[in-house]
Amino acid sequence: MHFFHLLAAFLSLVHLGTAIAIRSAPSYSDDLARKRFWPLCAAAYTNPTKCIDKWLNAQLIRQLTLPCDEIFKNDTCSGYTAISPTLRVIALVFRGTTTDGQLFAEGVESLKPNQQLGKGYVDEYFYNGFMKLWNAGMKDDFLAQHSRYPNYDIYITGHSLGGAMSTIAVNYLSINYDIPTIYHMTFGEPRVGDSAFVEMHDARFGGTTGYSYRVVHQNDIVPHIPPQLFSYEHHKTEIWYDNDMKTADYKTCSMDESSFVLQKDILLVW
Repeated sequence: MHFFHLLAAFLSLVHLGTAIAIRSAPSYSDDLARKRFWPLCAAAYTNPTKCIDKWLNAQLIRQLTLPCDEIFKNDTCSGYTAISPTLRVIALVFRGTTTDGQLFAEGVESLKPNQQLGKGYVDEYFYNGFMKLWNAGMKDDFLAQHSRYPNYDIYITGHSLGGAMSTIAVNYLSINYDIPTIYHMTFGEPRVGDSAFVEMHDARFGGTTGYSYRVVHQNDIVPHIPPQLFSYEHHKTEIWYDNDMKTADYKTCSMDESSFVLQKDILLVW
């Protein structure tokens, strides 16, 4: 599978002995992506326990897998909560799409952002998937750990569909809970909401006051859906790897999507 080839390439530069400092440097870090966020995402596709213990010295609190919504009941959404006392991190992680049928389901329900979240509207399928997991136990797991360790950093991440749910998650938490700092990074994330939602997200997590990055690999189709024709836009900030991701060679695009220069490198028109 393309995902696991990408995983091998991205993890090829990992050396766990190197320290990572992010509190004083909110800019994107290839090192941080490879050593923390990407291993968390990869672990969501299996039993996370061994992966997160090996790569992050972290403990699994619970993994949940449920039908994403009431229409396509055979398609599941999955996510887990983990904690690393060594890194002083609580993590919420969401798994990506697992079948072509699930991609079709996402497309059917994404003709227009129709679920309100804060000041904007988001894709209903992504929202329902997150809320199913949140209400089934992720909420209780997260709030219990956050209450016990209020000074731990919060990591929220996901790949593909999981990236979309993680973007729903960071905004939902920011709106409904007093959580001062969230580190948000996604890989191959589709567009999630409309311009009003994107404006809200960027105001909360963009610039020097927040930490939110979308990592995009060359020729990945998922970041191009749902199309802008259906009133969807991407939030900031895009990190573009126009290579095989075996090196830390990337471009940063912090402009609005209407001004993106990086997406134009792909010969796809939406």
